[in-house]
Order: sequence, then structure tokens, then C-alpha cells
Amino acid sequence: MPDIPTEIDAPKKSGKPSVEHIVLGAVLVVVLAVGGFFLLKPGSSASTAKAAAAPTVDRPATAALAEPGAVAKPVTALKPTKAPLTPMTKPAYLKAGNKICARMNAATKKLGDFPSDTKAQVVYINKNYAITEHARKLLVALPAPTVSAVKLAGYYKEVAALDGTAKAAAKALAAGDTAKAGALESKLAKQSAKTNAEFVAYGLTTCGT
Repeated sequence: MPDIPTEIDAPKKSGKPSVEHIVLGAVLVVVLAVGGFFLLKPGSSASTAKAAAAPTVDRPATAALAEPGAVAKPVTALKPTKAPLTPMTKPAYLKAGNKICARMNAATKKLGDFPSDTKAQVVYINKNYAITEHARKLLVALPAPTVSAVKLAGYYKEVAALDGTAKAAAKALAAGDTAKAGALESKLAKQSAKTNAEFVAYGLTTCGT
């Protein structure tokens, strides 16, 4: 029988690293280098993970611009200012005024003759009053010539009184008070004659007819 050794001879170690150790060490160095690069690279998963972990708070854009302790001032709406109208020359005023009165006369003519029936008279007077009052407002709105502004204002004040008399006469007729209505109609005729003469003398001939 062959001899059986009582001890297993262990391989003798040499002072130099083996080839397997060199290769394994090199691989480990490469892995650590690559891993460290990705961990430290901006925008990497590690960086974004930290950013995602921190909660963000939305703030109004204006808050970033406002100074600490500043108080917002309310916005005050500007009121439109009315520019003064330039007074018209007398020829221009007469042309515009007579044009307004021409439309007034045409509208009054469409009403026809003054009716004899009491109820119809009330309707007629009220319609005529509305037409003349509208014309008066248009005339007042015209920028009168400076030299005759006061005179024209007086004329239009008389027209307003005339219209008031017409309205009162219609009210008296509607109430059946023919005596009062007759007195107011006589007053109305006198007022009309006076204002018509003034308009014609000034040059607003269409308004005075």
C-alpha cells in the first residue's frame, strides 16, 4: 500500500499578489469611481431625491417684489372731467338752432289741427309739450355765443314756463275743469307770442313760427 501522509501540505505563500487579486482590485476601484461620479453629478437621482424630499411652498409673485412692511395702496378711479365747450359764432348758432326748430315744427305739424273733443285735446297738448320740451333741451345744449348767452338763457327759461303752462292746461282738461283750462290756454297764447317774437328778433326765425 502506498504511504498516506499524515499532514496536508499547504501551498506556500509568495510575497507578490496573485493575478486574481490584482484583477479583483481593479474592478472594485472602477465600480467605486463610477458610483461616486453618479452620486455627485448635478441632476442625478441622489440630488433630485433630496430636492423632492423638501416640501415647496407656493408664494404669490407680488410677494417677492413687495418690501417688508409695505402696505398696498388702493387704486383710485379717475373721474372724467368735462372740457368746456367753445362758444359758437352767431351765424353757426343760428344755423344749428333753426335746424333743431325745423324738426320741431315738422313733428308738431304731424299732430294735425287742434281737436274739439276734450280727451283728444289732452292728448294733443301733452304730445305738443313733449316735442317742444325736447327741442328746448337741444337748444340749451348748444354752446351759445358769448355776447348773447345771457339773453338766450332768458328765452329758454320763458319756453320752459310756456311748456309748464301747457302741461297744467292738459291736467285741467283731464280733470274736467274747463274754466281753468281755458284760462291757462289764454296764458299760453300770450307766452307763445312773446317768445316767438324774441326768437325772430334774434335770428332764430324758424323757432318763432
